Amino acid sequence: MENEIVPSHLQQYLYQLCAMREDSFTKDILIPLFSAMGYTRVDFNGGPYEKGKDLIATRQIPPRNKPHVCYVQAKKIGNKQNAKTWEKFSQILFQLRNCISDPIKDIHGNEYYSDEVYFICPEQASTRFLDNVQSQLGKDKDKISFLDGIEILNLIERFKPDLLSILSSFESKITSNSNVELVNKELLNALKIKEDKTLDSFYSDLSFFVGSIESNHLLLSDFRLKKERLKIDQAEWQGFVNERDSILKLSGLDIFEVDPSEISENYAKELIKYNDKENQDKIKELRLLQEKKSDEIALISNLKLRINEQKNKLLDNNLISEEEAEAIDETVENSEFYSTKVNFNSSIDKSLKRLFESEIKLSEHEINIEKIEIIPPPTLNIPFSQTTIDKYIANAKSNYLENVKLINDRKLSQNRLRDFLNEVRKNLKTLSILTDKESHISKNIELRTSEGELDRISVSPHDIFSTGFDVAVYGGAGVGKTTTLQVYATDLERHNNDLVLYIPLNKLATKITSEFGNKYDKKKPTKDLLFKLILLRSSQALSDENISECRNLISRSSCTLILDGLDEIYNIIPQIVHAINDFKIECSKVQIIISSRDCVKYLKDIRFLGITLLPFTKEQLINFVYGWCSDKKISSTLVQEIERKNLYNYIKTPLLATITCSLAERGVVVPSNENQIYLQRINLLSGRYDEFKDIQRQSLDSEELKNIARKCAFKMHTLNTRTISKSNLCRLIAKEFNGRYSRSLVYTAINELIDPCNILIFDKLTNTLSFGHFRFQEHLAAQELQLNRGISLTNYLTSEWWRGTLALYAQENDFSDLFEDAYRENLDYSSISLTLELMMQNAPSHRKRAIKELSEQYANTKYLDDVTSYYEEKDIYDDYY
Repeated sequence: MENEIVPSHLQQYLYQLCAMREDSFTKDILIPLFSAMGYTRVDFNGGPYEKGKDLIATRQIPPRNKPHVCYVQAKKIGNKQNAKTWEKFSQILFQLRNCISDPIKDIHGNEYYSDEVYFICPEQASTRFLDNVQSQLGKDKDKISFLDGIEILNLIERFKPDLLSILSSFESKITSNSNVELVNKELLNALKIKEDKTLDSFYSDLSFFVGSIESNHLLLSDFRLKKERLKIDQAEWQGFVNERDSILKLSGLDIFEVDPSEISENYAKELIKYNDKENQDKIKELRLLQEKKSDEIALISNLKLRINEQKNKLLDNNLISEEEAEAIDETVENSEFYSTKVNFNSSIDKSLKRLFESEIKLSEHEINIEKIEIIPPPTLNIPFSQTTIDKYIANAKSNYLENVKLINDRKLSQNRLRDFLNEVRKNLKTLSILTDKESHISKNIELRTSEGELDRISVSPHDIFSTGFDVAVYGGAGVGKTTTLQVYATDLERHNNDLVLYIPLNKLATKITSEFGNKYDKKKPTKDLLFKLILLRSSQALSDENISECRNLISRSSCTLILDGLDEIYNIIPQIVHAINDFKIECSKVQIIISSRDCVKYLKDIRFLGITLLPFTKEQLINFVYGWCSDKKISSTLVQEIERKNLYNYIKTPLLATITCSLAERGVVVPSNENQIYLQRINLLSGRYDEFKDIQRQSLDSEELKNIARKCAFKMHTLNTRTISKSNLCRLIAKEFNGRYSRSLVYTAINELIDPCNILIFDKLTNTLSFGHFRFQEHLAAQELQLNRGISLTNYLTSEWWRGTLALYAQENDFSDLFEDAYRENLDYSSISLTLELMMQNAPSHRKRAIKELSEQYANTKYLDDVTSYYEEKDIYDDYY
């Protein structure tokens, strides 16, 4: 009642309940609620002939033959519940009395009186209002029960909780983060690991990143000028000035030794001299002479060809001797001989005469050209300052190292951390402009990298996030990006009243494809794109009204927007990066945190401060193993195996370390590389673990299951998706096997891959399947590439989506033929260089030198034969076998 305190979790639902129309309240809330409470038939009876019975509910209560009948009168009573002035009051009393006294008839004509009558209102009813109603009903008051909005919500929570989704406001639908979203359930299920064993184990060190520059460039690189004075034309000038001004505004560094206005003034003075009428007349005269000179050069060339043809024809017909032919050649080469050696042949003499005359004219033109002195077109002469650049880099490096030491020693306050991050962002952005290949200034900058210890900062990413900076979280597969963001979003929701929107972009891929097609139309504007993604995540219609409401909600709120897995939808929406930048301009107060793998080409387009989650150091990995394994004997043995096999470089991400520890606890010997770790995991889950325990839980053979799992992963990867419906996957894989496996067998296999194998993960919320962590899908797709030789790898070299898969493939397969295949298919090396570089990084150490040299030769030659002959000479292919 009115004095009853509304529980906080019900306040928003009560507000929505009150906002519903009476008919909607009865149809959409009361009918399903009464059905859930055990009434076998619930009929809506609203309208002009209801006679107070908005809803009629019946049920059988044995051994009684007649049904138990309940009438419901549903009314909105509003906030001003004053019976004396409220004109509906008498109507309510009349209708309630009808509920008590008037029977209903069934289809057979049988009459039934009510066993129960309920008066239900969506609002929180006041005690005074209910007292007034009961006092007017007299002796009938005991036959009527009253339920208000709070009691209805309590019943909903008890009997029909899914009705709460109807009552969620637009704001609550947009802002609520599913508990499932904020825990990496797919990964935990795929690893068969308890949650509490992983969350605090994903954190390692980090480094910073902006555009194309990371903090290691700041520490280990020198930025040298190619020329201290650079001459450029007018067309390039404004580009240089804009970049110089951007750098100056950003960091206070002025790379010009003089002000651009002074350079422009000097150029303007030279331009006046150049445009002087006398100079322009000389330029016209010079051009005319140069044209005449060119004409004479062309004529001389044609005459020489003609004379040579005439000479050969005469020589073939024995009309001249060999000596005469040599004399003709000598005359052609030395025209002064023409006056002394004549009468070779009348036709040749005529041609030689014309040649002699043309060479005289050519000589005259050259003399006249030499006489003309003109003022050339002016250039803009930019003096750069190497000293200023050196000083700036030295100060930036010194301040960076000083603050990193304080961070690692846990001595930097939150305020100073924010100042430090701002300084880092400015410095790295400055260096990014200096070295961006598309910038004008970079043409005069040479980056020299020296040897040194790589940058590692021991600070939680959450400390970086909490400064309010826009942050991009980078890292390789399995380094803990998703878990880092999920835990932060959870902490924010628990301890902060601000709006938190966590959007797992990978889970939206199917919705995005359904809504926008396989690729977002480049012609479509990106202004509303992020608002559309927020609506899709909340399963809301992408109407103009919803977009406007979403925009208003976010613009008036203190909000943190977390976009997890940018790389997983980039292929569908390449404009996503521009959409983020547009969104930030419009909603400048919103903090944006994004995550992405670091092997993508769009990094330079992201304007945020980037942090790269680094793999474990050797010491961190050992600490992880001892912290993860509860059995100290197992952890000690595992550390010894890692040491003995020198596997630190292969097991240095939280994902790989977790799988390795999990395998060790189940008695599996530690594998030799990343791909082998995933392979052992698949072997274990597809039946080997059950063999250890001497049980059989699956009907299909382990090899059949692994074969179908590979086909599933490869098919999903070719569709650029990591989630798919079970029915669609069954259909596609049955078609893939083309009758070799029946559809029923494929269906059984997919079910067993879900349970008991846990290789495929079923998401009950979206009714879709995935392989859990994306890396598992990439591994199985790589296995399919390895085992199915009918697949051409060149089909995937230009795709960012396939880079992780090809990197895993490279760990165990010789791909030297790929260079030749790419050449024969005319693939531009620049379009595949990032993929090949990642494959080379993942190749076994004994193959890296040969592949690197092959790549360098291929990148620097247009002829593949040059490359192959180079290696035949060096016998370098011997390194592979």
